[in-house]
Amino acid sequence: MITKAVILAGGITSRFTPVLEDKHIATLPVFNVPLIAHNVNCLKSKGIREILIAVSKDSSEYIKDVIDNCCYNDVRVEYFEDSEPRGSAGILKDMENYFADENFILMNSNIFIGELNIGDFFAFHNGNKALITVGIKKKKNYQSEGIKIDANGVLHGFYTQHASRERRSFIQHSGLYIFNSAVLKFIDQSGYFDIKEQLIPAIKRVNLPVCTYELGGYCRDFNSFEDYNEFHRENLLSRFFNDGIKFEFEDKIFSKYNEIAEGIWIGENVFVSPESLLIGPLIIGSDSNIECGAKVIGPGLIGNGCKIKEGTMVRESILWDNSVVEKGSRLNFCILGKGVKVNGTNFYKGKILVNNL
Repeated sequence: MITKAVILAGGITSRFTPVLEDKHIATLPVFNVPLIAHNVNCLKSKGIREILIAVSKDSSEYIKDVIDNCCYNDVRVEYFEDSEPRGSAGILKDMENYFADENFILMNSNIFIGELNIGDFFAFHNGNKALITVGIKKKKNYQSEGIKIDANGVLHGFYTQHASRERRSFIQHSGLYIFNSAVLKFIDQSGYFDIKEQLIPAIKRVNLPVCTYELGGYCRDFNSFEDYNEFHRENLLSRFFNDGIKFEFEDKIFSKYNEIAEGIWIGENVFVSPESLLIGPLIIGSDSNIECGAKVIGPGLIGNGCKIKEGTMVRESILWDNSVVEKGSRLNFCILGKGVKVNGTNFYKGKILVNNL
């Protein structure tokens, strides 16, 4: 049984610049809740009782603010701050005394683990006596990074994808691992040390087992705005049309909202003018206002404390908390950053909007 997990949340990513400004990807709002808060809750529900979050001086403030504003019973959260970049494996060396000859979950901070069967994952890892088991997922499109795996699921390495068809792979490293704490002795603490580039090759050189396991359930990584939009779109549509596989995390997300009409879910203290037009699927966060004559067309997500003014149109867009769309403005297929105000008569299509416009 695994009861400990590590979340790698150091540094600042450029993948979601500038809408995240200088904040960390772990704070990315997913269905109006920070990504890392979703993951802590998921790990807790799967029996994890101690979570170590590896942070840097750049990410520490934002990560701690999110976690401290959440109430987590029956799980202990601790932070390890890296004073300088040492790679994804480097900071793990500082945690060596924390693990007493046991296994633990390790995950990147850009992953949404909606459903994860840790029991099956660990059973495979333990049954193969692996030092590391790498979680993998099959994707619809071929990936820019390939994974070399033999017929028994043993990992032989990672490589950059070649353009030729025979080298293309539809298998993706998920960013989830199970580690045996014995691997920590292979980490060189004197400099930069990466899991894929240094740690796994060091283990392979002494012929110790590194395995792969195809994850079931729902696990999604966010590497781009396209990933982010697709995630919300597919889950809203799945709920609206009541098709596809149902996951427990969906019930937890939608249980926070009241469905006032077919495919229209709202939070607490939301005002919706009877003279507005809402077409689902839509989630509207708490303390938001939809004024007279406004049209909001889904699939879409409105954050907490948003104001959509008279005569506006918001179509298939995501609005983060406290954003404002002024009278006469139109947004089609946009992401509106936190606290952004779009002034009247502006029209934007397919844009990521930051600051006041």
